[in-house]
Parts: sequence; structure tokens; C-alpha cells
Amino acid sequence: MAKVWLDFNRQINATRQQFFEEQNPDVMLDALVRESWQRCQTMGLGHLEYLDFLPVSSQQLNHLLEQDQALVAAFSDVLPGFQQQIETAGYLVVLTNASGIALQIQGDLRRHDVATQHTFRPGISFAEECIGTNAMGCAINARREVSILGGEHYVESITGFQCAAAPVLDRQGRVLGVVDLSRCAERPDYGAKQIARQIARQVERRLFFQQRSYMALELNLVQLPVGVNTQHSDGLLLAFNAHGVLTTACHQAQSWLELHRIKGDVSFEAIFEQSFAQLMLNRKADLHRLRLHSGLDISARLYPGSSGVVVSGCDIGARNRPQPEMGDPALMRLLVQGGTALQADLPVMVSGETGTGKEVMARQLYQESALPGRFIALNCAAIPESLIESELFGYEEGAFTGARKGGARGKIEQADKGVLFLDEIGDMPLALQARLLRVLETGEVTRLGGERNRFCDFRLITASHRNLQQAVHEGQFREDLYYRIKGLNLHLPPLRQRPNLRQLILSLAKTYLPTAQLSEAALTQLCAYAWPGNVRELINVLKVLRVFNQGVSEIGVTALPDEIRQQRAVPRHGRLLDQECQMICEVLRQCKGQVEIAAKQLGLGRATLYRKIQRYGLDIRDFR
Repeated sequence: MAKVWLDFNRQINATRQQFFEEQNPDVMLDALVRESWQRCQTMGLGHLEYLDFLPVSSQQLNHLLEQDQALVAAFSDVLPGFQQQIETAGYLVVLTNASGIALQIQGDLRRHDVATQHTFRPGISFAEECIGTNAMGCAINARREVSILGGEHYVESITGFQCAAAPVLDRQGRVLGVVDLSRCAERPDYGAKQIARQIARQVERRLFFQQRSYMALELNLVQLPVGVNTQHSDGLLLAFNAHGVLTTACHQAQSWLELHRIKGDVSFEAIFEQSFAQLMLNRKADLHRLRLHSGLDISARLYPGSSGVVVSGCDIGARNRPQPEMGDPALMRLLVQGGTALQADLPVMVSGETGTGKEVMARQLYQESALPGRFIALNCAAIPESLIESELFGYEEGAFTGARKGGARGKIEQADKGVLFLDEIGDMPLALQARLLRVLETGEVTRLGGERNRFCDFRLITASHRNLQQAVHEGQFREDLYYRIKGLNLHLPPLRQRPNLRQLILSLAKTYLPTAQLSEAALTQLCAYAWPGNVRELINVLKVLRVFNQGVSEIGVTALPDEIRQQRAVPRHGRLLDQECQMICEVLRQCKGQVEIAAKQLGLGRATLYRKIQRYGLDIRDFR
């Protein structure tokens, strides 16, 4: 092995003499290295040039770390699995951004000489134009894993290093950053490139699963036995929405499946012979066997509901997040409509009284959307008029007294690739309404005190308890903005108008009163209350009942707050209908939810009773 290394050194030294002293451009070199040397010469970089390795300022470094925080976090999560193996071989591990600037250095620098300690620091640029041919710079240019050994480095002063690097790519195959293994050693570098590649692929995998999706698939070309838990993965990742339409695919999967040949939206059925519905029927099984239209059989691991979850090995925690209690099938239909509108890039307006759950609906729409960006909320009524402009549009350094150094992104920029939720938009000042309209029409935002336009791609959800159409007539809201944000209007009814208020109260009581139940009289009084604060008020009342009724198995009317207990009961469906609902509930409870027996006792046909149960929004499970 030592002889192989000595022969390599003799050969590369002879090649360097031919290239630099004899000016022979056609030397026997790896094509990637030769092209890099030629680029360095074209840039005017001398092979004997002194490299000072000066890092960027700490302020610039912090900004870069903030920009690539998801990349840095994924790298930090993946690296411990390789750390011992790497450090035993004496490597330092470097993570750079897409420009080649080091974001993190991992490894015991104390084991290395002063020159190495000076070279490998966060903030140092390893771009080819800064230090010549090196593994990190070549990996960025070639978008593949690269080894640069000893004399293959362009600049003489760094020819003592052995470096192996692999790029971290996004789903379009663009470079997000580079993982590099470097050391100063007089021995072969076998295996380092493969380790760098494995780390980079695992970082890509984590970043993929941090995007929101209804369902994700991880494909394996090897047919894995069903029921066998294995860490094997070919790194082919696909994500689908609830309709079975492909929302994203990693660049390896796009290339392997040749997805560019499919025009328009790519459905599950366009890739596989099985239907999406068939897969969902058996979604509880982790491992599936699928057949491509080419006839090839593959294994696929299914990850349902990978909404921004953190990946650890092959397991994804918190797969199925519980949905908030909507309490009404009609509201669930609104949720489906809103999700469809967001996917079609239509603005969604959520209207309703205070406390009806407008922000809850907006957040759930975001969860269902599978958008990769964040959910950013701004309450236009909660921020002083003097501050809302900078909060929404951001500002540049020096835009006003007290402006942060380096400026700040506004809510619109933060919502890029995600959802911007503007609550109480009816309270937005008229001057800002004009600026917002321009952003919605052009997709570009200009920070306060700045001149540069920044493109932002986001979905918009607005909400207001005010009647915006009336505000337009009164001149308090711009008509053009109103019709720009109207899109799909989702109206949330007040609690007093919910046809199944009883079911909603019982469902919420299971969450907030886990050790007690409401008496029939208390439940009747709660159903009769007008609930001016809507769902928010109801939840707070249940929380109060839990705190002040510890150790009680049943909560009666006397435990209810004064305003509920003392208010005269107002039947929600009219007195006769309300009495009918109470009678049906009482009989169902006696019959333990057996509809056929309850119908006989009530003197009704079974179908008639079912219709009444549906009309009052009752759930049979509550009586069993």
C-alpha cells in the first residue's frame, strides 16, 4: 500500500512539473482535476500563491448560518452516526454552503498541526476561485462526489491535504451545500469519498422529510421481504398529496423514474400499476411491493403524514398528528375545499365571529396543503399602525431609528413557499392595503427603506370578524384588494348556530375533562347558552371546570360559571325541537346507543330516528 502511495506522489509531481513549468495543458490527469487546473489558470490564480484563509465576519457567518439553518441542523443530526469512524481515521468533517463557505467544522483539531487548524475554520471560503482546486470546490462545480489527493490540489501550499467531498442536492439537483472529509496524512485515502457521499445522502433524506406531505414513499430497487425491518435504502423519495398527486421527488428519483417525460401533474397511477386508493387501504403496513409500468417490481416504505417531522434512521415520529376538533361535518367539508383552493394557488378568506376558530382553520389548511414553507401569522389588529409596515414588509439597515443591523425579513418573506395568514385584515391601514395589493399582483416585496425587489411565492389566507363588503361600501377597505383576496370564502358559523353543539361539547369534554363527565342538566345548560365568545369561550369554561372540580366524577349545574348558570335557557332549535333532542338523548343513553331498541321505545321507525340523530349532530358512540 505504501508503494502505491509513493508511486502516486511521483506521478503527480511529474505531472505538476509538466503543467506548471513546461506549460503542457494535456497532462495525464483525471479530467475533472485537469479542467479545474485550467479554470484556475484562466482566473489568474498562481500555483505558488500565498493563501491567507481569512474567514468572513462573525456577523456574516451568523447570517449564513441562519440562511441554512435547516441544512446545518440535518448535518448535526446525521454526523454522530459516523463520528467515531471518521475521527479514528484522523479526518476533519466540513459542511459548507452552496458557495463553499464553511458553516461547521467537526473533529478534534487539537490532533492536527497549526497549518490545518488555521485552514479549517468556520467562515473560510473553500470555493475554487479562492483557494484553487480542492474537493469542496470541485464537488460544487461537478455536482457529484470528488476526491482530491495531495498534489492534485492546484496551489502548492495545500498539497499536503487529502480531501473527499460530496454535494448535498435539493430536489431539482441544485447544490445546497457540501460535506467534506479532510486530513493531512501520508497514506491512501480509500473509502473517504463513499463516507462523504453517505452523509450527504442522509442529510438530503432528512431535508426531504422535513417538507410537508400527505404521504411519502421511499423506494428500494432490491425487493425487501415484507415484515423485515431493514435500514437498506436506495434514496429514492417521493411525496404525494391526499389526491395521489406527486408534490415532490428527490433528484435521484426524478432521474431514475424519468419523471420529466410525464407532462402536467404526475399521479401515483402514472408511475405505478397499483392505484393510490389501493395503497391507502393498506397504509398501516410499512413495507409494500409495487410494480412500475415498466414491469419492474420494487419495495416501498410508506410514511403517512410526514408533515415536517424529524427523521431518525428509518423511523418517523408523530406520523399522524391529531386534527383539531371541528365538531361539524360541514366544517370538515370546508377544510377539504380550502385545501383544494390552496393547492390551486387561490387565496382563501375565513370569516366568522371572534372565537369561532379562524386561526385553527387556517393552520389546519396549512397542514393539509403539503407546502414546504412555514405558516406565518400576523394579527393586523394587534400591532400598532406605526409598526405593522415593517412587520409585514421587512426593513433594511438604517431604515429608521432602532432598525436592526443588517435589516430584517418581514412576514411576507418568511412565508416564502408556505402560507401567510393575515388575521383581522379588515383592520389593516388603507395605505398598507395598497402595498399589499401590489405584492399580491407582482409576487415581489420591497423592504422598508430598500430599493431591491424580492420575489416571494406564498399562499394567502385572510380572516376577519368584520363584514369586509360593508367596509368596502363605507370606504374603510379597498375594493380592489377585497376582490383580490376573496378567492374562496369559508364562513365559520358561531357556536350557537352549530346543529351539533351537544356532540362538540361532549368531544371537547373528553379532552379537557378526562376524569369527569358532565351531568345531563349541566350539558343541557351548556347547550342552551348563547356562547358570545364561541369555541374559545367554551374551551376556557371547560378548563375552569377541570381546575375547580378535581376528584369529582360528575360535574353538575352548580359548578358552571355564573353567567351560564344564571342565564335563562334559550332553546337552540325552538322549544319543541330542543325537548325532542333531549328525549332522544335520554332514550339512547338508556339503550346504550342501540338505535333499533331506542326507536321502538320512542315509537319511531329506525330510519326516522337515524335522520333525527343526524339532524341534531349526535354521535351514537357518545351513548355506548
